[in-house]
Amino acid sequence: MTKWQIGWRYAVLLITVTALWIYARIDGGNVASLLVYIMAGLTVYWTLFLIWPVTQAIATREVSNKMLIAGTDLPVSLRVRRKYPFLIGAVDVTEAVPDTLSEEPLDIRHPLRAHYRKVEHIDYLIPSIRRGLYQIPGCVLEIRDPFGLFMRKKLYPVETYLAVEPARLAVQLPHEDDRGDGGISPVSLDLRQSSFTVVGVREYVSGDRMNQIDWKSTAKRQGLMTKTFEREQERETTIVFDEGTVSDENFEKVFPCWLPQRIN
Repeated sequence: MTKWQIGWRYAVLLITVTALWIYARIDGGNVASLLVYIMAGLTVYWTLFLIWPVTQAIATREVSNKMLIAGTDLPVSLRVRRKYPFLIGAVDVTEAVPDTLSEEPLDIRHPLRAHYRKVEHIDYLIPSIRRGLYQIPGCVLEIRDPFGLFMRKKLYPVETYLAVEPARLAVQLPHEDDRGDGGISPVSLDLRQSSFTVVGVREYVSGDRMNQIDWKSTAKRQGLMTKTFEREQERETTIVFDEGTVSDENFEKVFPCWLPQRIN
């Protein structure tokens, strides 16, 4: 509820009390006087509700101290305790969790009891968290009066930083006896850049060496993928100069940068 909404509602309340008072002065009946007294008492209550620190509280948040893995559920524990007594109708706390933290829509809102100095424990799960760095800036405390006319809200900066690691790829590695390297991964194939070029990937078959596995493609396709290579063709080029048809002086004039000085 914005300050403008609170302002016009309070102004309507004052106008109503004033109108009832004028009506009671003109009518002079007991019913009119009783209405004036009731509205005057409610006006005092709503005035105190707007100026009293009803939203003052202490909030703390705890998350798991284990390594956070993408795709798992994150348990969170939130504790809220009000500091000052006042007659109120309802208390709600909402967690300001980033929408990108979970793969599912998040609307973490919990009602609290309106008792004075009662610590409320809120335990909830954030499902299917995503990899990355996140910050939970705080929680929002909303307090409404019993009649639902006014609502006050306050943000408590209870900051929590989360670092979610990428999910581990569940790949069944081949047994040592099924591997072509006998359990060891020496570089038995000359994979120098000048001799071989990676041209693609294919599915892993028994006998492929572990140092030829493409781990990026393995993570994307959820299965072992082996690199495929193509040997570069080496070509020899021979340049033959026939000095019999051109004199030495004319040859040097034609190729001055190739032969900076005469070759005997």
